[in-house]
Amino acid sequence: MWRPASEAASWFVDIEAAWHAPQARDELLSRLVASGVRTAAVVPDLLPIAHPGWFPAESVRRFTVWLDAHRSARSRWFAISHATAADLSGWLGGDDPVTVLRLGVDRGFPAWVAPPVDGLILVVGTVEPRKGHELVLDALDALDPDRRPIIDVVGSAGWAGGDLLTRLDNHPSVRWHRDATDSDLEELWSRTSLLLAPSRGEGFGLPVAEALARHIPVLASDLPVMAEAGQGCAGLVGPTAAAWATGLRRYGADADWVEDLRAAAARFSPWTWSDTADDLVAGLAAPLPPTAPTAG
Repeated sequence: MWRPASEAASWFVDIEAAWHAPQARDELLSRLVASGVRTAAVVPDLLPIAHPGWFPAESVRRFTVWLDAHRSARSRWFAISHATAADLSGWLGGDDPVTVLRLGVDRGFPAWVAPPVDGLILVVGTVEPRKGHELVLDALDALDPDRRPIIDVVGSAGWAGGDLLTRLDNHPSVRWHRDATDSDLEELWSRTSLLLAPSRGEGFGLPVAEALARHIPVLASDLPVMAEAGQGCAGLVGPTAAAWATGLRRYGADADWVEDLRAAAARFSPWTWSDTADDLVAGLAAPLPPTAPTAG
């Protein structure tokens, strides 16, 4: 709960989609509003609605319940990227303003040290249908076996199909760190020279920003949200295994292109979590939209 110093009212800011208790949101938000508390929702993405096949049916239902509860409560809306804000505005019918939060990067890591030139190639993210792990595997299979790089995959087994999990477990060019801790990931970051972000859909794409903040070059899916997360400093790759195979092949053979990727990463200027907080406070302090008159 947050209370601005200049106002008597408090805010309830719902910062995640309450996957495990969304059924209570109708009741909770109604009680809060009745007691004078204003409500706000931070929306990560609209992917469960736009692409329900990427998610378990129960997760789609819970997410929809959560969104509907906040719409009924006339919550203030926040999104974690301009791409998500556009999707959310479309879902709302353009009736409510949406404030974009610039997601920050923790500056607590040893930043601004040049990454190794011949280090690891990393993929970070839960193994689920939208993350594009199969694109990387198919790209590896399209390469000459003698020229395949080793790919380090960090992420737990989510709700991906068993075939993909089996391929990750058994591919000769993949090391899958399915139980990596935060400290394990930090150690891997320190040895990484390239991040692959092959996702088919994201609300923001935080690993892209985290890599670039460490000056690690990035190859990411050619999506507007990835260009936004990378602030134009990430290399963008088409949505096919052939395109990713071309990118990996070029990364191993074109030194000038790799140097361009490294130079782009060095130009990246990350937002901080203070920026995120500033955006949130500004959005909460903005004037409330007028309420439509009721008939009668």
